Amino acid sequence: MSASIGIAFFPEHSDTPETLMNLADSAMYEVKKSSKNGFCIYHAPIR
Repeated sequence: MSASIGIAFFPEHSDTPETLMNLADSAMYEVKKSSKNGFCIYHAPIR
């Protein structure tokens, strides 16, 4: 068994629950792409 965890912080990354969950989901998929066992904290893209 393994776990992939995505983390996003309120209010640093978003002030709405829906957006916060979407950002955490994006971070989780970054973990799944690399190792499928770990965690990732959401970082906003650099513009």
